[in-house]
Amino acid sequence: MKLRFPLISLLLLLSLQALAVEVRRMDPPIWYTGMKNHEVQIMFYGPGVSRADVNLEPYTGVHLKEVATVQNPNYLFVYLEVDL
Repeated sequence: MKLRFPLISLLLLLSLQALAVEVRRMDPPIWYTGMKNHEVQIMFYGPGVSRADVNLEPYTGVHLKEVATVQNPNYLFVYLEVDL
């Protein structure tokens, strides 16, 4: 397995911060390709982060599947499909 996509995490993080949303935590900060499950869930935590409009710049082999919110407005979950 290769360590991949810290850049994607950074792009998502920067796009959220550009919307004046403070992200205090992001998990996982990195992940690996070649794993059995190709779906990655990234959790963002910060005050009011659920109000952010998330999008991902085109990146070969990575697709934004879903953005989910929960009752607590300080959490946001982003689901990606990694086809690499």
